[in-house]
Amino acid sequence: MAKKNGAIIGYGGMGGWHVNKLQTMENPEIAGLWDIRECQRAKALSKGLHVYESLEALLADETVDLVLIATPNHLHFPLAMAALEHGKHVICEKPATLTAGEFQQLMDAARERKLLLKGGMQGGKFNIATINHPNQGSTYPGRCIQLLSE
Repeated sequence: MAKKNGAIIGYGGMGGWHVNKLQTMENPEIAGLWDIRECQRAKALSKGLHVYESLEALLADETVDLVLIATPNHLHFPLAMAALEHGKHVICEKPATLTAGEFQQLMDAARERKLLLKGGMQGGKFNIATINHPNQGSTYPGRCIQLLSE
């Protein structure tokens, strides 16, 4: 399986949980993360993680295949759309968006670019929508990343 590089936006409670979980897996590599809060960036650096200089630097990193968004809910839509517009697959904490119309826009953008979009989790499982992959029954984010490698 080809290695995938993931980046995380948001290093609070859920972002930290995802980093810990992903570090136990063979795939993906965590390319780095970004958080708007200086204290969270410092915390990530103290744990040996790469911290991007800015959100723009993370999105511009051509080695990043997938972005996992773990920010406050109202930021999910603009961050997910920006990631899709930069050619990144997206996994987003729930709720993926605040409205069905916003989620439809993300689905349309993912479909247009042939990118994976995974939104929503319940009990540690992504279970709301997987776009553009024949096996839509995947659960944990690591399985989504495996799907990208198939």
